Amino acid sequence: ARVSATFSTPQRHLPSKMLFVPWFIPFIVVSIITLILFRENLSESIRRWEPFMEGLSRTKGPAIALAGATVFAELLQSPINPPDTQTSPAAIVGVVLSDAFKAGWVAICVGIGALGAFFAGSTTVSNLTFGTVQEAAANNLNVSATSMLALQGVGGNMGNMIALANIDF
Repeated sequence: ARVSATFSTPQRHLPSKMLFVPWFIPFIVVSIITLILFRENLSESIRRWEPFMEGLSRTKGPAIALAGATVFAELLQSPINPPDTQTSPAAIVGVVLSDAFKAGWVAICVGIGALGAFFAGSTTVSNLTFGTVQEAAANNLNVSATSMLALQGVGGNMGNMIALANIDF
């Protein structure tokens, strides 16, 4: 009972959902606290807002790419008939391909994850894009969706290692 309680979602409503955003506390809150604590150590030549502006300028390119990938992943996951989640393009692709490859899909799903990360340059984008395909295939083949998504992640990491976007020349 303890393990299932640990991994279950709490049923209480918190007033702020920002606490569940993974970047908010480690990056925003800690950065502001650090800036306040060490403001005397900043040289006079560095304005207090300059580190924030440099951080924003460095994240502009990746933010644009991630926004495009997120929109594409959302389009793949949105159902054609809204109440029926099995009519999303990703779910249809997963069912059709898993019907075609049967048990061989287990070997192919790693390659799908690697291919997605190779082209996107990110395991996260590969998982966002093809996670629903893998889940639909797993449900269609009657295998563990968790294991199939883990194979997707492994493939995504393999593709990320050789992605052209991540190779420095």
